[in-house]
Amino acid sequence: MLEASAPPADGIELPFEPFEPLQAERLAQLEAAALEANATYVEEILEAHAFCPFSREGRRSGATACEILYPIERSIEPLLAAMLRAAEGGYQVSQLALPGVEVEPERWSRFCQELTAAGNARIGARPTFAVAPLHPALPYRRDSGLTIVPLLRRAPDPTIQWVRLDALASIYEGRRADAEYVEPERIQQYLQSKKAEAPRARKPLYDRIAEANHETTSRLGFEAIEASLEAIHQRARARYREILAG
Repeated sequence: MLEASAPPADGIELPFEPFEPLQAERLAQLEAAALEANATYVEEILEAHAFCPFSREGRRSGATACEILYPIERSIEPLLAAMLRAAEGGYQVSQLALPGVEVEPERWSRFCQELTAAGNARIGARPTFAVAPLHPALPYRRDSGLTIVPLLRRAPDPTIQWVRLDALASIYEGRRADAEYVEPERIQQYLQSKKAEAPRARKPLYDRIAEANHETTSRLGFEAIEASLEAIHQRARARYREILAG
């Protein structure tokens, strides 16, 4: 579940070690490799199995963006600057991926919350973004649709995913009503069956998506999904090593 961040913390520090600067050519190669890895994760996992029903539409309409940051200083200012660019760009979903960064998933999640709170405070009085920390080793449980969410957030690199709060509200508000397709020859049968059904409460959209994702993951196999995500992560890491080794 996406969360609006807590009040900003003072003295936020990077939870990882920054890198040495790269030559422009190698930096461009690294950024291209990281973008390719992110696109593979989004298209071959999230979209191919419909884990995120809004991803493909948002990507094709230009409502989403992914920026790559290769941190070379200990300050959080470059990350906050990326968040401000995301706000100015007007994207519904903005990702900031940090290729090759070494950080524990729990520490990364806390940092993303603190950073987003600080960025929201800098942007204005009202919070602009909710945040979803992505990390290739997020722990999860198989109990339900909600507990498997971290599995589906195992991006190939530590990544901050910002979602505009106004866009989030619009997505869920606009999809509260039921919409079903019925073949013309079955319309009468469909209407009769609806009359016979007892009224029932409709689950929130987020819960329905989570349940569908749990069913899909159970059918495909948790181990298979884990292996696919890990393979994308390892291919990306191998490519980064090649680039850094020249």
